[in-house]
Amino acid sequence: MSKKIPLAVTIALIFVFSALTVLVTVSVYMRIYTKSLLSIEEQKERYSLLAEVESIVRSNYNGKIASDDAGVFTAKGYIEGLGDKNSVYLTKEEYDAYTASYAGFAEGIGVNAQYSSAENALVVTAVAAGSSAAEKQIAAGDRILAVNNKDVTVANYASLMQTLQTNSGKEIRVKVLKADAVDPISAITLSLSGSYQKASVSYSASGTVGFVRISAFYDSTPKAFQDALAWLGAQGVGKLIIDVRNNSSTNYDAAAQVIDALVPMATEGTRAIATAKDVEDKTVKAYSSDTNSIGIPVAVLVNDRTQGASELLSADLRDFLKATVVGERTAGNAGYQQVFMLEDGSALILTVAKIYPYITDCYDGTGITPDIELLLPDFQKDALENLSLQEDAQYNAAVAALSD
Repeated sequence: MSKKIPLAVTIALIFVFSALTVLVTVSVYMRIYTKSLLSIEEQKERYSLLAEVESIVRSNYNGKIASDDAGVFTAKGYIEGLGDKNSVYLTKEEYDAYTASYAGFAEGIGVNAQYSSAENALVVTAVAAGSSAAEKQIAAGDRILAVNNKDVTVANYASLMQTLQTNSGKEIRVKVLKADAVDPISAITLSLSGSYQKASVSYSASGTVGFVRISAFYDSTPKAFQDALAWLGAQGVGKLIIDVRNNSSTNYDAAAQVIDALVPMATEGTRAIATAKDVEDKTVKAYSSDTNSIGIPVAVLVNDRTQGASELLSADLRDFLKATVVGERTAGNAGYQQVFMLEDGSALILTVAKIYPYITDCYDGTGITPDIELLLPDFQKDALENLSLQEDAQYNAAVAALSD
C-alpha cells in the first residue's frame, strides 16, 4: 500500500532541488567566467606588450615601415617563436611561390649550377626539360662565364645565380663555354619569363645495376619515378640504388606514392606505410600501399642532409626488408605540416603531427642510422651532381653490398 507524500513536503523538496540546480549552474558559470576572465587578462597582457614593442619600433627604427607591415611582422614573429623551422607564416605572394615550388615549378632559365673557383665559372649540373636553357641547347658540363656582361667571380656568383633563377619577365644574355669546346659563345639570349617543371628524378644503368637519384619530392615525382623504373627494367637491371642524399623535401604525399611502387601491402607494424600522429597520438593521416612491389635487391643512399620524406622512404624500405641503407645518419625531421589559409590569402604552414614509418620508431630528432656507415667530405656532398659514380665511395659501397 503506497503512502501519500504531504503537499508541504513535496513543495519543500521542489525548492531544495531548484536551489541545488541554481547553485550548480552558478558554479559552472563562475568557472567559465573565471576562465574567460583569465583568458581576457592574458590576451590583454599579450597585446599590450605587442603594442608597446610596435610603438618603440615606429618611434625609433632607422628605416621605413609600410602601413601593413605590423600585422605581417606579428604573424611571422608569432610563428617563428614556436622554434619550428618547418612552421611558417607566408604572405599571399610567398604562398603562391610556395605552392608552385611544392608542385615542382620554378622560374628562371632552367639550370642548376655549382661555382668553380678554379675556372671562375658556374658549372651547369642539370638542365630542366622545356626550359629556356634547354631550348638553347645548354647542357650539363657547360660553363657560364658571364651574365649580362658581368664576369662570374667569387664575389658575385651567388647573386648572378639568383638572377638566373628569377622571373623578371625579361631576357638575359650569358657567355657560355660548351663542355666540348675551346672558345666560348659570347652571347646566348635566354628568356626569364614564365616557369618550367623542375626535374626531380634522374637515372642511369651500369651493367645490371640501376641508379635513380631523387633530388626532391614534387607532385610530379611519382610519375617520373615510375618512368625511371620502366626504363631500367627495359635495360635488364637486377639491382637498384636509390639516392636521396641532400633531399630535404617534406612532401609525404609524393613520397608515399614512390614507396608504394616498391613495397607490398602493409599488413604488420602500423598497417600503413606512413602514419601522421598528433601530440595526443591521434592519427591525422595514414598512407596505404597495394600488393605490387619490386622484386630486386635495393640499396638507399642517405646523408646528414637527408630529411623528411626521404627519411621515411629509407625507413620503410628497410622495414619491409627491401633495402640496405648506406651512408651517414640522417637529419631527423619527421614533422608533418598542414596548410591553413587566412582570409587575406596568406597562409600558415604548421607542423601538426609527426610521421611514423611502417615499423621503425619515429625518427624525429634521432634520424635513420645506416646499415653501412660511410662519410663523404663536405665538398663532395655540395657537388653530388658533378661527382662521378666511380668517385662516389657511398655508391660503390652500395654496389658492393648488393653484390654480397
